[in-house]
Amino acid sequence: MNSLPDACAPEITELYNYWQSIHPKEGLPGRQHFDPLDVWKLSPKIWMLDVMHDPLTLTVRRAGMEIVDFTGREVTGLDMADLFPGIKSSDAWPSIAKAAETGVIYFRRAKTMSNPEKDFIESERLYLPLAANGRDVDMFLNITVYLKFR
Repeated sequence: MNSLPDACAPEITELYNYWQSIHPKEGLPGRQHFDPLDVWKLSPKIWMLDVMHDPLTLTVRRAGMEIVDFTGREVTGLDMADLFPGIKSSDAWPSIAKAAETGVIYFRRAKTMSNPEKDFIESERLYLPLAANGRDVDMFLNITVYLKFR
């Protein structure tokens, strides 16, 4: 997938449009193209992942306050497998892995659970690949919009 569905949260669309605006003519944008001040209104919902390959490992580099509030803990430095136990066997993992391998975006609207103190909630999540060299994904610029917060 390299476009968004028609109906998604406005914040998702705003970050996607920003990512498109920093996209070079050739290849993918990299962290060097991303300026957090350009999307500061979205910062509570933004989180970034470092991507390591062989085996695919995703580590939280930065997480906005809404992410921290929902998960109930500081998540910076955590492996996604620790943050979301079972992620590698989830139906989302093949699409995340494809995004990491090919540089396509990944959008998901689903019920999510990452804090045992909270109920399952519905959220929208967007993974935008970044590549310092324009080819090999080394980060994801992500946004999560919680639609039902119980």
